[in-house]
Amino acid sequence: MLMDIKCSMVPSIRVQLKFDDGRTKDQTLGVGDLIDLLYNSNGLRKHIVGKIIQINTNGSDPKGWSIIVDGSDDFDSEVARLSPMSILNVDIIRKNGSTRVVSTPIDDTGIVAIRINRGRLQYTMDGKHWRNIKIDDIDIIPGTDIIVDEDGRPDPTGEGHGPQHHNDEIIDEN
Repeated sequence: MLMDIKCSMVPSIRVQLKFDDGRTKDQTLGVGDLIDLLYNSNGLRKHIVGKIIQINTNGSDPKGWSIIVDGSDDFDSEVARLSPMSILNVDIIRKNGSTRVVSTPIDDTGIVAIRINRGRLQYTMDGKHWRNIKIDDIDIIPGTDIIVDEDGRPDPTGEGHGPQHHNDEIIDEN
């Protein structure tokens, strides 16, 4: 016997862009995605970085569809409502639900995010500038070095990356 049923439609829009230099871009935009968007607004090029808060795909004509992007910042409100046919360029910064949460203190020692980039563990305090995790020689216990492969598993061949010591350098992704 059926006790409960829940249905929800989560619309997304696939955008295929072809540029004059031969490049193509194929993106699927969904609610909750964080995007960097360049679009045509009544003949003016406009730019917004924000989160997609709503997608409307009523009817079969894409000119009647709409995307609402919230690019609001502290003390500033910016919302754009546009047709996907007016998109000039779009990059997905982060797909909705594509991140895992790491606990961190809610004070000035807390971090925004961590990641592994080219085999190096990195952290960011501001979400833009990434720093490599610094390991001091004093923290290494002699005789405990284990060589690992790219996936972090022990590498019996001894040809893995092994422990790496790097300065606390800032890596600017832009």
